[in-house]
Amino acid sequence: MNRSISPRPLSDLYAEMAELEYAIGCDWDESGGVFAVVDRSGNRLEVFKAEATEAGRQKVIEVADRYADEEGRWPHVVVESTRKPIVFAFVEAGFTVWQCNADALNAYRRNFSSNARSKNDRKDAFLLADRLLKMPFAHRIVRPLNDFALEITALSRMEVQLSKEIREHANRMRSNLLEFNRPVLDKWGSKEFAQSATPAAFVRVVPTTRAGAVLTEQELAEVIKGVGTGSHYLKQATALKKAYDKEYLTYPPELEGAMASIIRTNAEVLIARIAERDRMRDLITLAVQQHPLSELLKGAKGMGDLILPNLLGEIGDDPGRFGNLSNFKSFLAVVPFTEQSGSRSTSKRRRTRGNKAHKAMWDWATAVVMWQPGAKEYYWKLRGRGDLHPTAIRKVAERLASGLWHCWTTGTVWDDAALWKEPRPDLDQFVAETKERIRRNKSQQKEAAKPAA
Repeated sequence: MNRSISPRPLSDLYAEMAELEYAIGCDWDESGGVFAVVDRSGNRLEVFKAEATEAGRQKVIEVADRYADEEGRWPHVVVESTRKPIVFAFVEAGFTVWQCNADALNAYRRNFSSNARSKNDRKDAFLLADRLLKMPFAHRIVRPLNDFALEITALSRMEVQLSKEIREHANRMRSNLLEFNRPVLDKWGSKEFAQSATPAAFVRVVPTTRAGAVLTEQELAEVIKGVGTGSHYLKQATALKKAYDKEYLTYPPELEGAMASIIRTNAEVLIARIAERDRMRDLITLAVQQHPLSELLKGAKGMGDLILPNLLGEIGDDPGRFGNLSNFKSFLAVVPFTEQSGSRSTSKRRRTRGNKAHKAMWDWATAVVMWQPGAKEYYWKLRGRGDLHPTAIRKVAERLASGLWHCWTTGTVWDDAALWKEPRPDLDQFVAETKERIRRNKSQQKEAAKPAA
């Protein structure tokens, strides 16, 4: 049974939700998920498991048919995560699917469950459905995505995961080198090991301090040239030779020999992961070129080759899934939320958010402060007024989000001049004076905090 999947306004979906008597919650497991049907009174009507197969999808459809209303409308479905192909299969089948992220589910479990610390798939599925019926405005709609939007989402998330693994391998490599090949770290740090395969390729040939100490400067130059570090291999060889000549303390030869094979293996794994990431980035670049926003954002300062796909992969290709600018900003976590109790009102950091999209916005805001003079002036004005760095960056990101939403919803080409004011001519002096004032204020606060003699 296929139903229309044409996007509908959020107002219509909320109105439909208010009329429906039932909802279906889903908590994922390795094979598929646990599904629970709840009515508006909170009664638990049915629970069942369905695998992520065509038969599993048909099973959910059969249950939905039993609880459809007189007009044939299925209960809405709420899921914890959209990173499952069955979610998009539900959307294609005609279900209205909503998302509740893990932080929100933890809050529901803490506030509405009889045993806040228990993790139970059946209880979580019931809890998700119950909260959807009673708090529909707290959830985000899952819209049907076209093929290239799905491709960007999958590729960007895989790239983020690969980059995380590479950083972990690089840190592990650095930990081993601190003990067994310390001179290499005089030349390359863990950041360089994560960015390029060159340092790992060198370590694969020269894994230990003892192996590097016996090489001449010319031999080191040949090794560096062989792993492809560019035209400055002679200077790099000189620097490495000086490091090896410091005669760092070493372990006995037998232990170094045993560790050499482990370090080579780690280096090979790191090289392979970096090659996979580079190929993934090439695929992402090709996919991003098809996104309608990519053409509009070409002139955006600070929008690098990785920030754009990571952002597009999380926000999708349909602004209707957010409804309005306020919801969009909340998803990106560039605005705080207000917690009120009686006469007390507190603004707090928004923890329930799209984490990958939030990181992309943070990276974009950090870059735009460096490369866009108008944004730089705005940032330092905020710092001069007393905002700390995280708050100032968040406010820069909020303005970027407003510009992004305007371009996305109106088809307007990005214009930095329209978003940021013309910077003052003495910007560098203004920044230096603001930094000095902040430094003095910190010094005064430290002095004031010292106990009296």
